[in-house]
Amino acid sequence: FFGPFFGFVVGHLGVMSGLQHGAEEMRPARKVIETGKKRQENPIVYFEISIGSRAAGRITLELFADRCPKTAENFRQICTGEAVNKDGKKLCYTGCVFHRIIRDFMVQGGDITNFNGTGGESIFGPKFEDENFYYRHNEPGILSMANAGPNTNNSQFFLTLKSQPHLDRKHVAFGKVMQGMMVVRELEKLNCDRDDFPVEPVVISKSGQVNRVKVDLPEEKKVEEILSTEAERALREKQRQEEEKEELTWFDKQRQVMEKGYKERWEQMDDLDRRVKMMAKRKQRVVGVGEKRDAEEAEEEERIKEEKGIAKKRRRVFF
Repeated sequence: FFGPFFGFVVGHLGVMSGLQHGAEEMRPARKVIETGKKRQENPIVYFEISIGSRAAGRITLELFADRCPKTAENFRQICTGEAVNKDGKKLCYTGCVFHRIIRDFMVQGGDITNFNGTGGESIFGPKFEDENFYYRHNEPGILSMANAGPNTNNSQFFLTLKSQPHLDRKHVAFGKVMQGMMVVRELEKLNCDRDDFPVEPVVISKSGQVNRVKVDLPEEKKVEEILSTEAERALREKQRQEEEKEELTWFDKQRQVMEKGYKERWEQMDDLDRRVKMMAKRKQRVVGVGEKRDAEEAEEEERIKEEKGIAKKRRRVFF
């Protein structure tokens, strides 16, 4: 009896263990597929960095094409060298330099025309507009677009060396360092002149793409629509100014309410102060009148006493 029963229990436990083991094996496989799909959607590019005459290493970057497709595609094409401007000139980061390094702030490069921070060009033209401000500059290694004001992006970029929240909503963050942060830290330690230009030249000796992912720009973000007319830009600028004006109007209203409250409070305090002073003056007057009356009465009493004393003396003299 115990033999068959024991065999049935062992077999049942074996089947359950096998099912559980199979389920545990399937869970991470599903996660790997999802993770791999995410990595395939976003391009991964790299820079080979040289400092002076020595090789410093590779910086690998992931471009957030899922949220910033236009900015990511601009950067990807310049990395691979497949980008060409209107004059047929090739646009590429290979041979470009990092022209600005500030410790505890950022390293900046990407001027593919003048190599000193005064130039740059994009696949959409000399400049293109800010795509969005979805990502924040909340950690080291954030890849973001350098600009000279709103909607002035080209090929220049920078990598943060620490959290820089004051850059949020001013620069488009669109990627992150995956590998090679040690190389970025090595760049941070370099000596620079008074213009933050490194003494030793920091050159991108080679740039390219790790995977073969291309970014499909959505229909509403094609080049023809990205290069919008001046009227549309003026309209957007007007809307932005109106929004800022509404915000300022709200703050002004709040400030006026606060000032009115403070003014009423000060008026109440001034009124109370005036009342206290008037009461003090009245009290002083009352006290002054009483003291004067008391002094007159005392003087009258002294005078009467003196007269009585003189009368008594006279009585003694003549009687």
